[in-house]
Amino acid sequence: MQSTTGDNQISEGPVHRRLFFAWWPSADHQVALHQVAQKQLQGRAARLTQKDKIHLTLAFLGPVDAAFADCARRAAAEIHWQPFPLVFDCLGWFPRARVMWAGCSQPVTQLTDLVDQLNQRLSHCGYQPEQRRYQPHLTLARKVKRGPEESGMSALECHFDRFALVESVLDAEGAHYHILDQFEPVKD
Repeated sequence: MQSTTGDNQISEGPVHRRLFFAWWPSADHQVALHQVAQKQLQGRAARLTQKDKIHLTLAFLGPVDAAFADCARRAAAEIHWQPFPLVFDCLGWFPRARVMWAGCSQPVTQLTDLVDQLNQRLSHCGYQPEQRRYQPHLTLARKVKRGPEESGMSALECHFDRFALVESVLDAEGAHYHILDQFEPVKD
């Protein structure tokens, strides 16, 4: 994954870039999550998410122009929040999408509040948030034909202390992520 600083301006013009806001677990947590997926899918056909691509999407913006991207960047910078823990302790499956994921069995109010603030501020840029209830999850594998053998997993406590504006570039090898900007806590 490539990273750039907040000074990096998004190029002007009609070019649309595929953007989203996300949080990445630490490298150690990514390894642990990847091992959980390997154990669950042992001997089963599926496509494991690469360790460095395991992330928690906060808001998917889709293809946007430079003006929208700059507005989104400003909106994210205005959010007031404090760091908080995330405990991933359960596994699930989206049958229609054929995705196995790790999630939090207990609601994480701080995360929901952050996503709500982000959606509200992004709406001033013209963003239409998902109508479905936000369900925080880390995609561990795709093309999974049946759910995980066990719904529980050893609790993995992570620290949510920043999130990023990310560009997703698709090619024949899949998605490549480039961090355009990172946002740290802004206290009231």
